[in-house]
Amino acid sequence: MLLQTKLFIPQIREGLIHRAELIAQLDEIFQTGMATVCAPPGYGKTTLITQWLGLKNTRHCWVSLDNRDNDASVFWQYLITAIAQLDNRFISHAYSSESRPLNTTDLTIRIDALIAELIEFSRTWKSPSQFILVLDDYHVISNPAIHDQLNHFINYTPDWLK
Repeated sequence: MLLQTKLFIPQIREGLIHRAELIAQLDEIFQTGMATVCAPPGYGKTTLITQWLGLKNTRHCWVSLDNRDNDASVFWQYLITAIAQLDNRFISHAYSSESRPLNTTDLTIRIDALIAELIEFSRTWKSPSQFILVLDDYHVISNPAIHDQLNHFINYTPDWLK
């Protein structure tokens, strides 16, 4: 069972300092494809990303990660469910959170199927010009298999997924 609240972007509070220079640096993601925001706890990384997304007219999805997401099948179930928010026709029933949990034996096949579906989405439907996937608190992920799988995913997904 997935906690749906982990898929919600945090609300922007009123009265926050607008960090224009940092927001401008985040805009570089549209050229590079990926950004990593690193700072000690409490420095406002999540707040910065939330503010930045609030200023952009770009579709996005969010996954708030915690230590329990070090299980590769749990991690990918959250990521797939978040990406499914792109379009209600996207991600076949086999990937939905209603279906059986992903198991490690077919996880690589499912990740490749997800990549193929993203590519097919680009070809057959009007794909977005940009779509941002935020993995908040990724630093809690210590499972090397997840790092390898995510690296594979990033290397082969269409350019519009940032």
